[in-house]
Amino acid sequence: MMNDIELSMVKSPGKLFLKQQLATSGIEMQWVDIALGIAAGVAGQVIGGNKASNAAKQQAASANAATDRQYEYDVKAWNMDNEKLIAERDQQAQVQLVKAANERRAADWKDASALRAYNYDLMIRNTKQQSLDEQYLKSTQLYHQQMDLNARTAYAGREDELNSLREIQAESAFNEQERYIQSLLSIGSAEAAGRTGVSARKTVGSIIAASGRKQAAAAEAMLGAERNTASVLAEIARDQEAADMAAWAQKMLDPGELPLPLEPLATPIADFLLPRAIEEFDFGPQPVKGAMRDPSAAAGQVWGNTITGIAGTIGQVAMTSWQNR
Repeated sequence: MMNDIELSMVKSPGKLFLKQQLATSGIEMQWVDIALGIAAGVAGQVIGGNKASNAAKQQAASANAATDRQYEYDVKAWNMDNEKLIAERDQQAQVQLVKAANERRAADWKDASALRAYNYDLMIRNTKQQSLDEQYLKSTQLYHQQMDLNARTAYAGREDELNSLREIQAESAFNEQERYIQSLLSIGSAEAAGRTGVSARKTVGSIIAASGRKQAAAAEAMLGAERNTASVLAEIARDQEAADMAAWAQKMLDPGELPLPLEPLATPIADFLLPRAIEEFDFGPQPVKGAMRDPSAAAGQVWGNTITGIAGTIGQVAMTSWQNR
């Protein structure tokens, strides 16, 4: 950096302006005192302006550097926020996919468990159905066998009673025939004995009367046997009916078809909505770099103020010199 003496020797805007002012003001160069005063004032203004210009340049450079650092930070932060947004969206999508997969696995397990329980219940139902069908078939067979046995037993009982009645009837008929033959023999014997008249008639009448009484007694006995047989046959019929009713009471009813277990329903699965796709507007506006100050413009503004000050100094020095003359 140049010192104040060097600054006073270089061509500066202040010196150029001073020469222009001297050229247009009509002041003679021999006025040394005026020139020295003006030179001293202008030199001070130039030195001050140069310092102010350098300070303005440094301040503008510092502001621009801070702006650059801030912009770089903002860009990095914006990019990182965008990456975070994308990562969080992907994470949420993965979470939803995992939840959906877990929901599917849970539903599959419930469906498998329900199907297993259904198959087990169906197996129990089929086993019960088969057992009941077999029991009903056996009961029906036993019922028919019991009914046949009851019929055969009743038939045998009736046949036994009827055979007994037939035997009684045959015996009664044989006895009736014996009585008839015996009466004929008795009558013949009486006639052979030579009985005649009233005595013969009495003897024959007595024989006929005795035969009639025996015949009546035999007929009465036959009627009693027939009534007894009818009573026994009725009792046999009642016994058969009772046996048939007992067989029917023991007969198993038709079990029909047992209801099937309810088929399991599919487990409902919840819907999972994935996060929407990230759009450009989700990232927000990109960082905008702050307005940058131009160091030359800042220095020019300082020099403008300095030049204005130099012009004022020259005018003031010239006015003072004219008044002192």
